[in-house]
Amino acid sequence: IDEVLSHTADIHPWFKESRSSRSNPKADWYVWADAKPDGTPPNNWLSIFGGSAWQWDTSRQQYYMHNFLAEQPDLNFHNGEVQDALLDITRFWLERGVDGFRLDTINFYFHSQGLEDNPPLPPEQRNDQTAPAVNPYNYQDHIYDKSRPENLGFLERFRALLDEYPAQAAVGEVGDSQRGLEVVAAYTADGKRVHMCYSFDFLAPEKISAAKVRAVLEAFGRVA
Repeated sequence: IDEVLSHTADIHPWFKESRSSRSNPKADWYVWADAKPDGTPPNNWLSIFGGSAWQWDTSRQQYYMHNFLAEQPDLNFHNGEVQDALLDITRFWLERGVDGFRLDTINFYFHSQGLEDNPPLPPEQRNDQTAPAVNPYNYQDHIYDKSRPENLGFLERFRALLDEYPAQAAVGEVGDSQRGLEVVAAYTADGKRVHMCYSFDFLAPEKISAAKVRAVLEAFGRVA
């Protein structure tokens, strides 16, 4: 099955409870942050679909983070209760005989808790593997809002759960235009994380050629 763990809908009961106050049991289940003194978002992070990755919520008087649509708030993986709840959902499906998972946006689970601004990406390093070339998302080096090292620990917890059941497999979707192959290598290393991953190196609008295939395979060989 397709398992989306990085975010929920904004109509999900978890988010409804989280946005209701700053002190409810699920207040920290999503990524919330105060506005800057001038009311603007806490940093320069962008949504892959365009615009800021932050949406103002009038109930909490805070911004919440969304890597994708504003209707898809990001879960806070730094909260152990969130991880436990997501693993419980996975176990629910395993108990019903599901033997494989495609993990959507697997490298978007964690963010830097320091909420640092992403640095600009030099024009010669930009590409349209994960977002259209006209999208300002490609103007940043996304080192703080995705592909974080903290994710390795959660993936090991996920794999340990799968290994409790026979003949299970998981494949992760990695969306990272600058270091996708490195992330794929890290997420599939040592048989402790996911079984397979794919990046967008062959999925971009660029026409596939023999030279392109060779370049990608050689690049993967250097990091695998």
